[in-house]
Amino acid sequence: MKKLYATIISLLFVGSFFGIASVFGAHFTSFGANNYRVYDANYNWIEIKDTGTEITDWVGNGDDGYAKIDIGFDFPFYGEKYNALYLSTNGHIDFVQGPGNYNYNENPPPIYQIPTGSNTASEWGENPLIAFFFIDMVFNHDYGTGYGTAYYQNFGDYFVIEYYEVPMYYSSANSANPTAGEHTMQVILYKNGNIKMQYKSLTYTTGYEGFRPVTGLDYDDVTGVSYDGPLRNGLALWYTTGADPDHKSLPMAQILKILKENQDNK
Repeated sequence: MKKLYATIISLLFVGSFFGIASVFGAHFTSFGANNYRVYDANYNWIEIKDTGTEITDWVGNGDDGYAKIDIGFDFPFYGEKYNALYLSTNGHIDFVQGPGNYNYNENPPPIYQIPTGSNTASEWGENPLIAFFFIDMVFNHDYGTGYGTAYYQNFGDYFVIEYYEVPMYYSSANSANPTAGEHTMQVILYKNGNIKMQYKSLTYTTGYEGFRPVTGLDYDDVTGVSYDGPLRNGLALWYTTGADPDHKSLPMAQILKILKENQDNK
């Protein structure tokens, strides 16, 4: 019992510094002034489908392509500032154009781990990288109507990207259909460097060969943060380099239950 109380005190101390939600919901690899943490945030969808700019000119194709987009302000990310980004059709944002063709194949993005070296990431993009739903997806560009669209809009202090009803390619839930399911999500880049990912509607959370989408931030082969929890409708994730009040902590009853289960399993 003394060990249990000691563990609770330790968790509360860690939670006060990093946020309880970050302890149970994420995997960190490095901490510092420019390094991010992730919290379970308040969901507040910002609809831009009718007001934003639709991306219709993917470089490459609507299955494995990218679009270069001006952000409209200098966005700080891991100590650097960027005024443009490269949005991949496969659910990630890069700030440096990679030498690869942004192709998603049956090899590493499914087993893509955050962090990873730029040599590995360059097959599909380039570090630094924001993965909000890193999985094989397809857009209208090559497949006609009904295969998903993407929009972006600048609001002055923040920049929104929305994936609207975008299917995965070869969804494991319906392997007979080369594209199945509709997924609507958004990523919001704030002028101060904060990042919010919101998931409005997810049909499937596994795709090609049953792999899960990768979600997190990747800087290099030693620095990054990944969210390892399940993705679901109404989920919002808040990535920040500092403490922020806009996040939820796990209820104390849930913390005690987890600790008790761990203690009973010893």
